[in-house]
Amino acid sequence: MAKNTNLLVDMSKWFFRPFDWPRELYSNIMDWYLIKKVSKEKDVLKAFKECTPELRIDKIGRIYTVINIPEEMYDKKFAQTRQTYLIDQLRKIEELTLRLGISELLYPEYRLIDNVPDSFAYLLVLDTAKDSLSFWEFLKWIFKAFVWFLLLSLINNIIIHYTGQGIFSWIGTLIP
Repeated sequence: MAKNTNLLVDMSKWFFRPFDWPRELYSNIMDWYLIKKVSKEKDVLKAFKECTPELRIDKIGRIYTVINIPEEMYDKKFAQTRQTYLIDQLRKIEELTLRLGISELLYPEYRLIDNVPDSFAYLLVLDTAKDSLSFWEFLKWIFKAFVWFLLLSLINNIIIHYTGQGIFSWIGTLIP
């Protein structure tokens, strides 16, 4: 069932939440920091080493591994079986991340390693959300802040015109 969307409602929700992006950015940075911090602990490194497939951490805090598909699944008719095999391997890794309490922060991404001829290997990268780190998200937030500044300046000028004092001094006169 399709959900009806109203452009005016969506724009007003976007406009009247001026601090959503900084909050989301802070949350993404804290998630990344937590994963990086947890993955440096000796017990966690040992658990990553003992996990099948073995997990590694790169310099920027992503957890990754290479999953090799067994030779009997190389044929094209086993494409669906290969996907099932990848999901089974991810479940094994998810058991470990659940025990560590970080599974909800990690998002898996598979990439086919195609520079090895006659084999199927996938790079599995577990990384935190980075949606708010987009340059466009920053520009949209700057635009929203500019519109808020213009709106508040307009309100302040209207209040100065009618009362002869600025908005903060006018609010100060209302409070006893």
